[in-house]
Amino acid sequence: MNKKVSILIVIDSSAESLELARILTDALSGEDTKCIKAAEFSAEMILGAELCVFGCSAPNPAEFEHLERLLKHINLTLRYAALFSPSNEAAIQYLNKIIMDCGIKSSAPPLLNSSPIAIKQWASDIINPFLSQSA
Repeated sequence: MNKKVSILIVIDSSAESLELARILTDALSGEDTKCIKAAEFSAEMILGAELCVFGCSAPNPAEFEHLERLLKHINLTLRYAALFSPSNEAAIQYLNKIIMDCGIKSSAPPLLNSSPIAIKQWASDIINPFLSQSA
């Protein structure tokens, strides 16, 4: 039996991000997945995750301020990240900027799409680094 990947999904509270995260969580149901709003985020949560998925529908959401400050002062070089936005390229650029200093590795290209089919394919893509480790 393969070990489950510990995944933390951190999102803003927009309806678009909530729906995308719901589909993503369903697609990752075979993994140890937890989805939270950024306002509920704590450092302990990110330290327990192998893969951190960050998503927002627009750049600079106020609820990401704490997360953004923390990521400037934490070393996540042994972890992976994946980024998504339902349809906003500027949101992806913002997310790339906030994870830049923590050393986290990208597990797949960002998702800029809200189609359920694209989300399910991306779910497979973001856990690929872990599948190759267990082979």
